[in-house]
Amino acid sequence: MAEIEDDLWFFKLEKTWLAIHPINLKPYQEVINNKEKYAQERFLTTVIKDKKFYGFVLEVGEKESHGTYQQFKEKVKKKSQLNLEKLTRGIVNYRGSNQQSLQLIYNPVNLLPMIIRNGKLHQWSENFALYNSQTKDQSPIFLDYKEGKLQVKVGGYEFETQVSNERTVVVSP
Repeated sequence: MAEIEDDLWFFKLEKTWLAIHPINLKPYQEVINNKEKYAQERFLTTVIKDKKFYGFVLEVGEKESHGTYQQFKEKVKKKSQLNLEKLTRGIVNYRGSNQQSLQLIYNPVNLLPMIIRNGKLHQWSENFALYNSQTKDQSPIFLDYKEGKLQVKVGGYEFETQVSNERTVVVSP
């Protein structure tokens, strides 16, 4: 189930609920084409207000953290806070419905945002071992930026898949 309330998107999945807070996006518009083919579906689109910084904040809830889906929605609407006062400088502050905080700061040096969770700076270097595409042989995982190509090299095996501009998928053995 998908709903929009107070300019927030809510999604109810089997065991997980999502709340999406738009950042620098215009109000959503419904896409009407293909209604006969997709009668049970609803398609929405939006455009950005300013090309510099835009996107969304995603908050996740479950029975253990929020009780019911309805309680999750009410808590998000009443308690979460998205502060965009410094957006022109690339800074977003968010306080979730559970009162945990998140700050994102645009980093033009290496394009990895500075992330501060509950006052603690996230160390990107702790993640590189798992997805280290900075090695000469681009292993174990390499995803070419805007190229539609994914490579996985592990245990002597190599897998590659690519999506062409025509949106066809090519998988190498």
